[in-house]
Amino acid sequence: MRPRAWIVRGMLLLAVLGGVAAAGWAWWTRSGRAADAIVLGRAALDRGDRDEAARLARQRLKAEPQDPDALRLLARISYQQGRDDVALALFNRLGAEALQPEDRYFLGLALARSGKLQSAMRVWQGDGKTGAQTRTPAILVELVRGYFRRDELDEASRTAETLLRRPGWESQALALLGMIALQLNDPGRAADYWLRSERFEPSPTSTSLRLEIAPMDLARALLRVGRVREATDQLRKVLDHGPDPEASWLMGRVHLQQKDWSAARADLEAASAYREANPMARDPGPYVGSASCAPCHNREYRSQQASRHSRTFFRDVDLARLELPESPVRDPSDSTVVHKLVRSQDGLVHQQTEADGKVFEAVVRYAFGSGDRGLTPVGRDANGRAYELRISDYPECHGDDSAGRPVARWDITAGHPRTPRKPEEYLGRPLTENQVRRCLFCHVTDIKAAVDRTGPCGMDRGIGCERCHGPGGNHLLAIEGKLVELDPAIARPTHTSGAPIVKLCGQCHSPRGITVARDDPAAPRFQATTLTWSRCYTESQNALDCTTCHDPHRNASTSKPDYEVRCLECHSPADRARLPAALSRPQNHAMRLDANRTVCPVNPSTGCIDCHMPTVAGIVPHSTFTDHNIRVHRD
Repeated sequence: MRPRAWIVRGMLLLAVLGGVAAAGWAWWTRSGRAADAIVLGRAALDRGDRDEAARLARQRLKAEPQDPDALRLLARISYQQGRDDVALALFNRLGAEALQPEDRYFLGLALARSGKLQSAMRVWQGDGKTGAQTRTPAILVELVRGYFRRDELDEASRTAETLLRRPGWESQALALLGMIALQLNDPGRAADYWLRSERFEPSPTSTSLRLEIAPMDLARALLRVGRVREATDQLRKVLDHGPDPEASWLMGRVHLQQKDWSAARADLEAASAYREANPMARDPGPYVGSASCAPCHNREYRSQQASRHSRTFFRDVDLARLELPESPVRDPSDSTVVHKLVRSQDGLVHQQTEADGKVFEAVVRYAFGSGDRGLTPVGRDANGRAYELRISDYPECHGDDSAGRPVARWDITAGHPRTPRKPEEYLGRPLTENQVRRCLFCHVTDIKAAVDRTGPCGMDRGIGCERCHGPGGNHLLAIEGKLVELDPAIARPTHTSGAPIVKLCGQCHSPRGITVARDDPAAPRFQATTLTWSRCYTESQNALDCTTCHDPHRNASTSKPDYEVRCLECHSPADRARLPAALSRPQNHAMRLDANRTVCPVNPSTGCIDCHMPTVAGIVPHSTFTDHNIRVHRD
């Protein structure tokens, strides 16, 4: 019996081993097939067969729903097919811990394309110290683009410099640095970056993200700094392939700057179609300053220089005549906090804020505002850090408020918290260099000239002629060459209407970097935005814009009847021939009167502004704004 028992046990053992071997073979086969499916899927994607790659990935996911390789493969394919919602869902199933650098790249792209740039930037930036280590060159490219879109040019520049140190990516980095320099209004440096970028051959892995610089964009930058020979080389790349109106338009600027009047005439005649189609195009020439406009446009120059637009910016040396408070100013939210504004022997203004037993100090470097309604100082502390100072000057504040309390001329700056979180924040709101630059953008013609105090625009104290008309250097040459009738070589806002004008004014009279909701109480502060919400604008067939009611060379009128005349131009029951002579308009802004125009049933002849464009207080201290969302106010 014993030998037979061993035989039986041996047979059982062989059976068990055979089962294990069979199971192992089956597992190995399935695993191998799974690996083969992913390998084949990647190969299909590499050769452009997305449908086959997606089929293989789905096949694997049917067997293993959480297979990470199949999830990331299908997610990337979904992004490339434009199915961002599917891609985002698949990346979410994959989980943050399993994301590889390439996954983060595609996940960020899907988020950005879905309008979620903030989330995309967080994905590309990564977490903590490991984030920088896992940023691939492709991710760095997208980070630069993202910072650029958010107008965070300091971060964009630093990230592009990091990319520049990655072998094979120099061309892309230099192209991006040029784009940033141009946004900083430094065309010479932009051109240098772009010309350097052409010397580098991208690596095979970076070719798909090669940022090509259009020859005409490079020519524009070169012409702005008078480098005509190099600009000519770029334009020849285009014109050698056949006629091009825009290239001829730019070649005309080359010949203007060379004072070759006959060649300039031929080019400008060839470019007439482009010139007429683009009246708002900023001419690629040097700035010459507002004073250069006075000899020919003296009336407009004098009225513009007398307007608040022309004095929206004060440097530290311009504040010598600023009327400082005679006694310390107690903070409106905490009477124990005291602000002193004093002038030192060198004439500079200092703000000293005493809070929680400590004194915080900053030297005023700039002041923003016209000085009529408000003036907000920006200073730097001993470490060079910038602050929007907490106390602003409101010159129009006199007398008592509605409760009979005296109104202080120096009061809390708009947007500051009533009660700061830290004692040092009573000095002011810390600003990044990007934020300082954004302040300058809306208060000067040329940021670089204003800060460096160089060039003709450095003499402008605020918004000058060239902010809306573009650099005037080529315009002066066109006058000298008697070509101005053929092409004035300057932007001409009077030759267009509607959206382009609103966009131009909206550079400063719309919010930057944020979206304002229609029910936001602060919305009336942004006139160029709120105007576009009104039916008067949307149904005007591109005829209504800011200059319909406002002369940009003068301060806005405070006379409501002046504006009501404009309202009645469309909403009067009378025929156009019977309207008063004051309703005559420049031809380019002539409003269409059709049979379906609306006539006010309450008061068809007056009171338009009070009812449909009321003034709103409380958005900014001691200021009111007219609501440009023209509508019936049901309340």
